[in-house]
Amino acid sequence: MTKTEQYRDKNQTEDSKNRKKVELSKDIEHKGRQIILLAAAALTVFVGSIVFVGAAAGWFSSKEPTPLPAAKKITLSSEYINNSGIKEISQEDYQKLVEDKKSFILLSHLPDCQAKIMQYTKDYAAEYNIVINDINWSTFREIAKDSSVKYAPTVIIVSEGRIVEHLRSDSDADTAKYNDYNEFKNWLNSLVEH
Repeated sequence: MTKTEQYRDKNQTEDSKNRKKVELSKDIEHKGRQIILLAAAALTVFVGSIVFVGAAAGWFSSKEPTPLPAAKKITLSSEYINNSGIKEISQEDYQKLVEDKKSFILLSHLPDCQAKIMQYTKDYAAEYNIVINDINWSTFREIAKDSSVKYAPTVIIVSEGRIVEHLRSDSDADTAKYNDYNEFKNWLNSLVEH
């Protein structure tokens, strides 16, 4: 073999080795990109499933009251009309009202509560000549622990035995109703037919 042929063979071998290194490095780079893309896709699916499961759990666990249709107001059961006052009821009374699918307004509070809402319910009952039921908060929580009503004092609207609305003392949206009789009255009038 001549020197030229040896030189050519040596160069071809080196070129072949260099090409293999370049191809190998490109292959490694390509596989690295694939791994990164697959990891990103897996992470996206994982985060998405966590968000979905969290949203589904929140949706299934929420026990919000069934809201009244915008134009529909409840009509109080006949025993609550044309006879004003606040009537204390027991656990058994409440359960019977629910079983009998009665419609009524219910005040629930802690003993010795001095919140303005206490006076507002008395004033509202007198102004509209209706009876509003009153139940101790601990009694109510015992029998309605699965309801969305979490804080007292509160006023609860019950339609045909179901809680459909209530004041939320922990909500900024209801603060005015707890502090202004006209706001309280307007809220009740939007829900109860007189």
